[in-house]
Parts: sequence; structure tokens; C-alpha cells
Amino acid sequence: MKTEEEKTPSGSQRTNSEGHKIESINNIQSSDDGFKQEKFVSAISNIRMTTKGSSQVPAEQPSLENAYGMTKWFEKDLAKSGISLELAADLDIASVHHEEFFSIIGFKPNTRGMPVAGYKIPFKNPDGSPVLTPDGNFYARVRLQHPHFNREGKPVRYLAPISSGIYPYIISPVHKFLMDNPRFPLVLTEGEKKIICAWYCNKTPVIGISGIWGWLESKHVRDELGEPDLINAGLARYLNGQRGCVIIFDSDCTEPEKAASFDICAFRLARELKIKFNTQLLRINLPADDSGEKIGLDDYIMKNNNRLLLEVLFGQQ
Repeated sequence: MKTEEEKTPSGSQRTNSEGHKIESINNIQSSDDGFKQEKFVSAISNIRMTTKGSSQVPAEQPSLENAYGMTKWFEKDLAKSGISLELAADLDIASVHHEEFFSIIGFKPNTRGMPVAGYKIPFKNPDGSPVLTPDGNFYARVRLQHPHFNREGKPVRYLAPISSGIYPYIISPVHKFLMDNPRFPLVLTEGEKKIICAWYCNKTPVIGISGIWGWLESKHVRDELGEPDLINAGLARYLNGQRGCVIIFDSDCTEPEKAASFDICAFRLARELKIKFNTQLLRINLPADDSGEKIGLDDYIMKNNNRLLLEVLFGQQ
């Protein structure tokens, strides 16, 4: 999937109750003269990060199965996002080996000679029932220990079933929170581990999208309706006219070769929200760490010792 976003205008600095800076917060008002990116998207840039320790990942250990059927690599990969093996088991996250990949995603990953291994993250409906693909199979995404190389030679760590559609990743406590709090914003970010980390480590209700364009409805539905920017039905159900929407981008969103596509993505989402639901989009760009390493929402939560993110989100009510 592509990636995209919107340039963050300058704005006044504020501080929270702990004295942490919130930089470049702009609540941009709509104007009547044509569609411009600036009229739809409010933006927060460079939320300051304070790290609790080194972000260096321990060297990979030999893959030894543990009591949960996971290897040491899986355990460490989950732990980086604050996910215990017990929690992973509760969410039906399970290891996948080479012979199982075809039954889940419909093909065998091309890892260029490296072992084909990883784990699957099943998607579920708010009532706990499995999300089903059009052909009736359980929908899950898989995270690979060694990347798959696609036709363009690009390394990919996450894979989904072929021609299966687009689904948001929603965990039941987040669904319940949003139902009980109709004015809390709909918060989106890429990836499943980030959503688990956000709720269980920070009590922040976030819904996962598969790539920054994962807010879109499946292509065949958009084509049938002639609506190229139709918001996914799994997200639209939360847009009740009372809540706004927040999208949190990884820190690489401002890299020169990626920024334009992130800008377009944010603009198109913001425009659709305004037209269809009369609500605004707040965009948050996470900062890279001091070493320049890419930071996602789970990294940000695990490395920070303040409540700035929740203060920003609750402030959107």
C-alpha cells in the first residue's frame, strides 16, 4: 500500500501539566474557497520523546520453542511492544511455520533462503467472532521473522491473505471504550502490535489499520460505489457526529522520499471525514529517537514516562 500525509504548519508551543512541550498544535479552520489541504487537517508535530533507556534491541537468540509454542525471537519481538506471552495467547497470536503460510495467506513468502517463520495475528469482530474473508476463511496477518521480498524487491515484514479485502484491527476493550465514550476521538495508527501495546500498556484506545491507506474500504466496494475515498465500514460505525478522528503516523512520515504520500493520505482522509461526517482530522507525527531510529506508537509508549499522548487525545473531546 502507498503512504501519505500533510505538511504540518507552524503553531504556538504549549506545555502540559508536567512541563512537556506540545509543539506546533494548530486547529485549522475551514474556508469556503475550494479544497485545500490546510483547511481540513489539524496537526501536531514532534511530540517530545523522553527515553527511559537504550532502544537497542538485544541480539537475536536461537529459536527455541517455549511453553506457548513461540520461539525466543517471537517472545522478544512481542516484548518490545509490551506484549507478554500470556496476553498473546489470550489474543490467539500463534507461531506459524513454513508449511502453514500457504493456508493463511495463499502463498509461500520469498525470504531469499532464510527460514520461513513468523506468527499470525487473527482479526476479530467486536463480539469476539473471527473476521472472515470473502471465501469464508479466518482473516489474519502474519509477521515474519525474516522479510519477504515482493516483486519490486522490497522487503516486507507483514503479509495478509491475497485478495481478502481491508479490515481494521479492533480489540474488544477498545470497542467497548468507544461505545461508552461517544465523544472520545477515533484514533488510528498502522499495525496490530501498536494497538495491543496502546491499550494494555497505556490504556489508550486505538484502532489498527494495515498500512496508512488501511482506513479505506476494500477496493471492490469502492469501485462498485464509485467512491474512491470511502471510509472502511469497520471504522465508519464509530463516526457518530460527536467524535473527531486522529491519525498517528510513524516517525518516518516526514522523510523527504515519503512525506508527499503521507500528506496526500492525510488530506484525502480529512476531506472524506469533513464531507461525510462533518468532523475534523488531527494528525500526529511521532518523532524519531535521538539516534534517528524509526519510532512507532508502541515504541513511543514503551520509551516514554509521561502521559502527554493521553492528554492530547483527551483534549480532543
